[in-house]
Amino acid sequence: MIDRPTQNPLTPLGPTALAPFAEDPEQGLAKIFGFSSFRPGQRQVVEHLVDGRDALVVMPTGSGKSLCYQLAGALTQGVTLVVSPLIALMKDQVDGLRSTGLPATAIHSAMPRAEQRRRLEELYVGDYKIVYVAPERFQSRAFCDALEDVEIGLLAIDEAHCISQWGHDFRPAYRRLAQVRQRFGDPQTVALTATATEQVRRDIGEQLGIGADDEIVGALERPNLYFDVYFAGSKEDKLRPIKALAERYPGESIIVYGATRKQIASVTRELNDANIDAAGYHGGMPADERRQTHQRWMNDEIPVLVATNAFGMGVDKPDVRAVIHYNIPGSIEAYYQEAGRAGRDGNPAHCLLLFNRSDLRVHHWFAENAFPLQMQVIRIWLHLCSLGPGAHDYTPTSLARAARGPGQKLPPRVAQVCLRHLARAGHLRYGGGQVEVLHEVGPLELNIDFSRFGDRRLNAKAQLGQMIDYTRAQRCYQATLLDHFDSTASFGARCGHCANCDANQ
Repeated sequence: MIDRPTQNPLTPLGPTALAPFAEDPEQGLAKIFGFSSFRPGQRQVVEHLVDGRDALVVMPTGSGKSLCYQLAGALTQGVTLVVSPLIALMKDQVDGLRSTGLPATAIHSAMPRAEQRRRLEELYVGDYKIVYVAPERFQSRAFCDALEDVEIGLLAIDEAHCISQWGHDFRPAYRRLAQVRQRFGDPQTVALTATATEQVRRDIGEQLGIGADDEIVGALERPNLYFDVYFAGSKEDKLRPIKALAERYPGESIIVYGATRKQIASVTRELNDANIDAAGYHGGMPADERRQTHQRWMNDEIPVLVATNAFGMGVDKPDVRAVIHYNIPGSIEAYYQEAGRAGRDGNPAHCLLLFNRSDLRVHHWFAENAFPLQMQVIRIWLHLCSLGPGAHDYTPTSLARAARGPGQKLPPRVAQVCLRHLARAGHLRYGGGQVEVLHEVGPLELNIDFSRFGDRRLNAKAQLGQMIDYTRAQRCYQATLLDHFDSTASFGARCGHCANCDANQ
């Protein structure tokens, strides 16, 4: 695509912002976004939506999925409601749309309540063409009541793999979007993701009522990416190739993904000691510090960002020359999405996975503890019910200690996970160091599907097994990845530019 020129304010083809802003896709592409041509796959998606059909869209990272629903929304009567997982991503998208002249906004929890109400009122009277919200926003009665009288022309669900319990980033609030869609009269819907296996696509389609005829799966290959796996026997073995890539791309943008905050601090320190300018990023940092670090990296002030997977979704930096995984990811879906943040400008980029079997312990621990055993949840519940009415002070450690059975382990993190599941089921609320039981029920009456926990544990282990198989692949790495997503490669059996293809020449 060409760069966007300076835009003049747009005029809708009607008396309100809810009217279309262009007559057809080509006119809208040029008039609104300033582009002279579509990227591969975009035209097919936009025309499918303009025809009034639902769609489940799978296109690779960096292929321009956002423009598909933005342009289709601009060509559609009514407001386009976009469900997006991150506030930072919403802000970037809204800023970009406003620069084109499209009236767009976001309504989210980080803004003052008075500002939320003001934007909600403006949405109600039709001042916005495109509105971004998080999936949790639909839990607000005031928001849903206001939407009852809003003409929703298109419901766009970004990062739609979060809907599927078989996806790599399942998010319960996304699962409830099927009921949200029904409540508002089944508006035309498009669900978009960069990573979805056939199982995940089927799950998304069943949840949203989107049939196989409305699936659009683009070519997922990334011909400019060089995939490599390095078997590291020690910490020093892992640092060596990271330093080598930093020296190959001096001053250019690199992401190093690590599994734990401790690793992030250690790798960042080692790189700085080697005179490589690096900064750490993880979810435990203060929000202001995270924003500043993110912005400095985006502004090319810091070339190497060492981060947990808290960094990434919605990152739109085209010139990332390398993505390095210090630890094996938990699934091929997660890996391909994170690695796909390299080389979005189309220029060559390197995707390196560092593998040591000891790294698997983190994933095994997560699989066992993210989905607690039924007895662990019941012990937490019985203890909380025994405290009596009202709110009670707690810490994860004190709760785990109080609810632990004779001879049984109950880690504080697992106690906190049990609380989260009980709160999602509507049995309690917690926050600010306090927890309150909302209504007492017997342990066998808890509104929790414990069989699903077992399924999720097994699925997490199966996904990790697939990831391990990838590291052992003797054939083309990119072909192996594409096979996982049932995507046909244009190059046949060999991409010709991954480490295995080089080794087998």
